Amino acid sequence: MKKYVAFLLLVSTNVIAFECPEFNNSKELELYWEKQPQVFVAHVVMGKYNENSSVRYEYDLEVSHILKGGKIENLHVKGDWSLSLSMGTQYVFFTKNENITFCDLVLPFSYDWLERPDIPVKRKYVEKIVKLSGYKP
Repeated sequence: MKKYVAFLLLVSTNVIAFECPEFNNSKELELYWEKQPQVFVAHVVMGKYNENSSVRYEYDLEVSHILKGGKIENLHVKGDWSLSLSMGTQYVFFTKNENITFCDLVLPFSYDWLERPDIPVKRKYVEKIVKLSGYKP
């Protein structure tokens, strides 16, 4: 039995866990709305990937709607492995600054989803964001 335990200790795998204690490990929009100073809708106009850097992704964004925070038009954001965006796609960003981390919330986003009854989950979260922001699309 001792050999078995020793073997397990020697070959056990490393586990990395990521937590966002400031958000209670939640993805609730209301919590992110309350805690993050910037919320905006933007689409990706250009991107760059560098696998040898801790900041693997860099994107140029064109901001279309500022829902919370100061005036932003164009933005260059950087992110770790968790920020993989598609060119030309529009997203909503709940963030503190241009360095996006695992704990920031970035979701695909389109106001057109409000008109689409065939995608109720996406429509529901867009309605929630619109309600939180007071924005009238």
